[in-house]
Amino acid sequence: MTLKFTYVSQGAERLFGYSLEQWLTRPAFWVDLLHPEDREQAVELCRTAVNECRDHDFEYRALAADGRVLWIRDLVRVISDGHGHATALHGVMIDLTERRQAESALDRKDQYYRALIEHALDIITVVSRDGILQYESPSAERILGYPLSERLGRNVFDLLHADDLSRVRAVFEASMATGRPTTFMRFRYRHADGTWRVLEAIGRPFVNDEGQLVGIVNCRDVTERQQLEEQVRDAQKMEALGRLTSTIAHDFNNLLVVILGSVELAIQSEHSAGLRYDLGEIKRSAELGAGLTRQLLAFSRRTTGAPEIISLDASLLELKGILQRLVGHDVHVELALGAQTARVRLARGTLEQIIMNLAVNARDAMPKGGTLRVATANTPATVDIGSEEMAERVVIEVSDTGSGMPADIRARIFEPYFTTKDAGKGTGLGMSTVYRIVRDSGGHIDVDSEPGHGTRFRIHLPIVPGDPG
Repeated sequence: MTLKFTYVSQGAERLFGYSLEQWLTRPAFWVDLLHPEDREQAVELCRTAVNECRDHDFEYRALAADGRVLWIRDLVRVISDGHGHATALHGVMIDLTERRQAESALDRKDQYYRALIEHALDIITVVSRDGILQYESPSAERILGYPLSERLGRNVFDLLHADDLSRVRAVFEASMATGRPTTFMRFRYRHADGTWRVLEAIGRPFVNDEGQLVGIVNCRDVTERQQLEEQVRDAQKMEALGRLTSTIAHDFNNLLVVILGSVELAIQSEHSAGLRYDLGEIKRSAELGAGLTRQLLAFSRRTTGAPEIISLDASLLELKGILQRLVGHDVHVELALGAQTARVRLARGTLEQIIMNLAVNARDAMPKGGTLRVATANTPATVDIGSEEMAERVVIEVSDTGSGMPADIRARIFEPYFTTKDAGKGTGLGMSTVYRIVRDSGGHIDVDSEPGHGTRFRIHLPIVPGDPG
């Protein structure tokens, strides 16, 4: 069998652009038409079918006269001599070029969208009408921590937070029933490590190739964004509280100024001899109130102002009264001040902020009462703290006999917005504020605590040299 053409229709001339003479006179012209990448396989297939005297149907690429690549489907009938030998081939060539180009375009489009889905930062899922997961994009494993093999075939509602389940399920079922997209939903979803991630999602119904109604859901992890939103709200509440506290303290202080002035005039009057003891008590109480307002103003002040040199022990001694009121009568406040000559450089009001924040935490750790101890002592001339070698320091030690802290809580205690208190009972700003003040003053703070054995904070501050005066 020579594969030489003995008849070719004019359609071949129109399709390929070669003259009929070229088709009929050039030996093995068909082999020359074949695309180099398909030639060997097509010729082998054809020769095998001819040797077996078997009709065949195959596809290949061929080159037109103008260089175009054509996709051809060749339907070949083998004519036999009756003894199992092929004597001729009758074939019909069908142009598949447009169909193949369309299929190629679809393949490229599918690859494009597949790449978009597989590299998307959001989670893209396909779920059946009853919530069974049929597809999930690779980003889900990064966000939720579960291997894809563990997720497919499971109900997507199984890992929803119990408080969000009924709401999210109702929105999903309403969308599937009406054919309309869902509204934006925000819900908590369990991570593989047991924590909760906050997801924001939107879905829409879709009929797949099998005619089944499914839901396509896009989910975005907004956990960090929600945490930041909560932090901003907490900061705004703290700012509003600080302004309110400052306003009340100013107004109360104005009243105390009038009271103190009037009491002082009354004491000096010659007609108050029999009332001077009572007037003195009124004056002392008013002075305590004035001290309280000073502390409130210091606590609510938004800016710390310029640093001042203060006598540490004297300042702490003035705080004892307000500390006792702060922690309540069930907690005994004990001062052990052993750094009478030590002076430190702190912005006005920041020492009060440090001690009051520590005292509040100590009070909460001693709900049934206990002892809050504030002690001071000078350190040796050089002391290693952390990785720095520091000059002469004074140490403020604030300790309690409360419940103590486990290691995992102790390691995070100075993180902004970290709190172990119930919602509405703590902002997580107190200890981070203490840490910032101490650090900005050139000092260092550390903590020792164990469950059931209380807590001890040690604050190391640089001593300002010179006579305390």
